[in-house]
Amino acid sequence: MSAFFRGYVWTLSAQVVPMLVGLTLVPAISRNLGAEKLGLLSLAWVAIGYFGVFDLGLSRALTQQIAKRLGQSTHGEIRSLFLTGTVMLLGLGLLGSVVVYGLTPWIILRFLKVSQALRPDALRVFYTIAFAIPVVLAFASLKGLCEAFRKFDRLAQVSLPLGVLNFVLPFLLSAHGAPIAAIVLSLLLARTAAVLALVVISVRELLSQAPGRATPNRAMAVSLLRFGGWVTVTNIVGPIISYMDRFLLGSLVSVTAVAYYAVPYDAVTRLVVIASALAAVLFPTFSTELTRRSNRMATLYWRSLIIIAVGTLPLFLGLVLGANRLLETWLGRDFANQSSHVLQVLAIGVFLNGLAQIPYSLIQAGGRPDLTGKLHVLELPIYAAMAWTWIRASGISGASLAWTVRVAIDTAMLMLLAHRQLTHENQ
Repeated sequence: MSAFFRGYVWTLSAQVVPMLVGLTLVPAISRNLGAEKLGLLSLAWVAIGYFGVFDLGLSRALTQQIAKRLGQSTHGEIRSLFLTGTVMLLGLGLLGSVVVYGLTPWIILRFLKVSQALRPDALRVFYTIAFAIPVVLAFASLKGLCEAFRKFDRLAQVSLPLGVLNFVLPFLLSAHGAPIAAIVLSLLLARTAAVLALVVISVRELLSQAPGRATPNRAMAVSLLRFGGWVTVTNIVGPIISYMDRFLLGSLVSVTAVAYYAVPYDAVTRLVVIASALAAVLFPTFSTELTRRSNRMATLYWRSLIIIAVGTLPLFLGLVLGANRLLETWLGRDFANQSSHVLQVLAIGVFLNGLAQIPYSLIQAGGRPDLTGKLHVLELPIYAAMAWTWIRASGISGASLAWTVRVAIDTAMLMLLAHRQLTHENQ
C-alpha cells in the first residue's frame, strides 16, 4: 500500500469511525442524561470539537506554508514558521478563553434558558469550555504541522481514538450518573492528552527534518494572517450558505418542512467525507509540488478527480434510483413520500460537491485562498435569491434544487480556476 493511499485510508477512517460510534451511542447518552443535560453536552461538543474552525485559518495556513518550504528546500525556516503560527494560535486561544470565561455568568443566567437546579453545573460546563479553547487551537496548530509533513497515519492514530472517546466517555460516565460538568471535563482531558501525543510526534519531525533555531517572525505572521484571513471568509460564509435554506423553509413554508428537508440533507451530505478526506491528503502534496513546478502536479490533480468521479458515481446513482425505498425502510412511508425527491436532487449535488473538493484544495495550496473566499462571497447573494424564489414556489423541492444548482456553479467555477492555475504553473 503506497504512503499516499495509506494516508487517505487513515484520514477517512479518522472521520468515519467516530461518526459511526456517535450514531450508535447518542441515543443511549440522550436517555441517560435527559434533554436539558444533553443540550449542554451538545454545546460542549460544538465548542471542544469544532472551535478549531475559528482559528482565523491559521492551521491551514501553517500546512500550506510549511509544505511550500519543504518543496523549496528552505527547511531552516520551518521551525520559526511553526513557532510563529503556534504563538499566534495560543494567543488567540487565550483571548477566546478570557472572553468566554468572563461571559459565562451572563450566558447561563441571562442568555440560555437553563433550569434553576442545573445552573451550577451549567456554569462549570462553560468555565471548562473556556479553558478548552487554547487546547483546541493548540491541537489545530499541531495538526497543521503533521499534515504538512504528511504524517496522516500518526495524526489519525491520535484523532481517531479522540473522536471515539468524544462519545464513549459521555456514554460511560452518564451511565454511572456522573454530573454533566464532569463529563465535559473528561472531554477536555482527552483533548489535552491528544495534544501531548501530537507534541511528541511534532517535536520528532521538527528535530529530524527542520534544522535551525526557532524565533517568532513578524513577516511570517503577516503571511499566515493574509492566507488565513481568506480561509476565515470561507469558514464564515460556508455555514451561512449551508444552513440558510433551513431558516428560509421555516419562515416561508413550515417547521415541519424543515424536518422533511434536513434529515435527507444531513444524511447525504455526510458522504462528502469520501472526497474531503482525499483533498486533505492532497493539500500538502499540492503545496509542495506547486513550488517545484513539476508535471506531476497536473497528473495528480486529474487522476484524483477521475478517482473521485468513478469511485463515487455508483454510490450516488444508487441513491438517486433507490431514494424512495431507502427512506421508507429507514423512516417510514410518509417520510419517503415527502422527501425521496429531495434526496435524489441532493445526491446529485453532493456528487458534484465531492468533485469540487479537489480543485478547492489545489487553489488554496497554490496560495490563492482569496479566490475561493471571493467566489463564496459572490455565491451568497445569488444562492439567497434562488433559494428564496424557489422555496416560495416549490417548498422543499425548490430548496434542494437551489442547493444543487449552487453547488454545480461552485464546482464549475472552482474547476475553471484550478485549470487556469495549472496552466499558469506549466508556463
